Amino acid sequence: MSERRRIATFSILVMVCVATSVAGISIAFLYRTAFAERCAHLEEMALVHGQAMQSALAFDAVHARKQPGCETAAFHLAVSTQPAFRGFGKTGELIYGRRVGDRIVFIQGDSSVQGGRSAEVLWESRLAEPIRCALQGRSGTLIGLDYRGTDVLAAYKPVGNSGFGVVAKVDLAEIRQPFVEAGIVTGISSLVIILAGALLMFRASHPLIRRVEVCRTRTRTKNQKLRTQEARLEALRGHLEEARADADVAARAKREFLANISHEIRTPMTAILGFSENLLDPHMTPSDRLDAVNTIHRNGWYLLSIINNVLDLAKLEAEQLDVQHILCSPWGVVADADYMARGYAELKGLAFDVECVGVIPEKIRTDPTRLRQILVNLVGNAIKFTDAGAVRLVVRLVDDLEGPMMQFDVIDTGIGMSAEQAASLFEPLDQLDSTMTRKFGGVGVGLAVSKRLAKMLGGDVVVVETAEGLGTRFRATVAAGPLDGVKMLEHPLFLGGQKENGVSTDRIGAHVDEGQLAGWRILFAEDGPDNQRLVSYLLQKAGASVTVAENGKLALEAALAAEEAGCPYDVILMDMQMPVMDGCAATALLREKGYRRPIIALTANTLASDREKCMSAGCNDFATKPVDRSTLISIIRGPGRLSGGSRGGALPADNGGRRHSDTLSRLTIPEGLSA
Repeated sequence: MSERRRIATFSILVMVCVATSVAGISIAFLYRTAFAERCAHLEEMALVHGQAMQSALAFDAVHARKQPGCETAAFHLAVSTQPAFRGFGKTGELIYGRRVGDRIVFIQGDSSVQGGRSAEVLWESRLAEPIRCALQGRSGTLIGLDYRGTDVLAAYKPVGNSGFGVVAKVDLAEIRQPFVEAGIVTGISSLVIILAGALLMFRASHPLIRRVEVCRTRTRTKNQKLRTQEARLEALRGHLEEARADADVAARAKREFLANISHEIRTPMTAILGFSENLLDPHMTPSDRLDAVNTIHRNGWYLLSIINNVLDLAKLEAEQLDVQHILCSPWGVVADADYMARGYAELKGLAFDVECVGVIPEKIRTDPTRLRQILVNLVGNAIKFTDAGAVRLVVRLVDDLEGPMMQFDVIDTGIGMSAEQAASLFEPLDQLDSTMTRKFGGVGVGLAVSKRLAKMLGGDVVVVETAEGLGTRFRATVAAGPLDGVKMLEHPLFLGGQKENGVSTDRIGAHVDEGQLAGWRILFAEDGPDNQRLVSYLLQKAGASVTVAENGKLALEAALAAEEAGCPYDVILMDMQMPVMDGCAATALLREKGYRRPIIALTANTLASDREKCMSAGCNDFATKPVDRSTLISIIRGPGRLSGGSRGGALPADNGGRRHSDTLSRLTIPEGLSA
């Protein structure tokens, strides 16, 4: 029961983060757009009416000589005939004014300078800021107090050289009201969705938890038998060793599953939370803001695919997953998969193409959500295991004995597989006991879920061909349903590439002091491109010089080379789970070679055993993903650490990560490591 509560709590936290981020960004974007439109409208109104009043004054100047006493007749006639300005709801207003001595006199509606409904304020008053700017000969927009003392958004403009000014304004509260109401509605809606999602996830996770509980019960029973059968130990030694091995495998599988799913979820969450926080920086350029929003969106989809795969596997195991068969566009599903995969391919420097062979039906009868999930899993898997070259998605319609089928081939130039690996590829969680998880990531359920979903849609997922070092071709098929009367498309319309979602927002919240790491040289070992950019940005913003290494081997070489050249790094940030050489191995080798400078583990693995493993390898401290910038900088600076190659002396592991004021007075290399 305690594990079920933990999973439910974790699910709620994930959905809170995603829902809150999307809602907040959307409302901020809409508010900024509406605000800009109102500014433009107010400026247009001020310009048009200012020109009209300037023309009226010019007319008065020409005819004043013919008819004395009519020096401002046309001007006041134009003002009196102006309709009430209601450009933006109830509080919109168009006013005129001029300076008379130490006062500003306003002319509204049918009022005039000599009589009527005039309002006056002192020239030096804090009130009437927009008209004061206009009377000073300036044009523009601002947020300030009007003659009533109310905050308004106003456009102001002088009326030629007449000494008059015109202001078009609307109350700021009226502009903000619909977005405040939208925020309240969005918050309530998000809460309802989160609660419903948590309930569904709680129910969906029950079968998996039940299986773990059954495994634990069996292990407990076997251990009990070991304690009660001492007399038969010698005769049954072989059987007992086998039982113990099975129990160890089950326990190890559970630990590795929890560790891997924690890592796979925290990695995209690091990018989502970090780039969301970057969006609050008012100094970001529009292109950087757009890149940040696309990164958040891409990682959000990746996080959602992980959660969906785990939940769907649980439902499949419990035989509770249903599919629907509705009319949908197969090319629309392919376009969605292309959008979600293309960004990851570009980050890895891979070419990604979608090809159409022959004619494609405009509509088929299948489950578009499940088909999209299958394609995203296959294409994402291909990109993950490909370091150079290209990934292709080839789509065609084929005839089968059971009817027309849609066929999707995913072809990569990646690492390929052996025949043994291909034989067990579609077993759920099988990947957890191989080196593939540690090297490339993943929780080992995507292919198993895809194959079962394809079978439920009348098709299958198979490996067509593969060879180690040469790449792999996966093939997914689903039944197309009856195609009588369905239009066939020779060249379906398809636009590759990411959708552009321009986002802008104001920064609200804490920021990092840009001088906190001034003069520091930091080596950052991380294989994820998004996290490389995120953490490097944070450290550079704090004043540090950052060098990125893509794996533990490159980090080891860079650290030793800098030490030998006499320009060592002040701190090494070491991700623990990387290809080629992981962070623990790299740290241990550095300590064996006598490297005494600070090494900080930066990892998405947060179990107590993970921290102990990092400290045992020789790390000085432990920081977790997602990254909290202020906490990370605090850990980097540490008690007594100096920039410039740790001028006060090298820093070893700090007694298992515990911080005390006297730690630095006992500078020793961790036990078992050479000095």
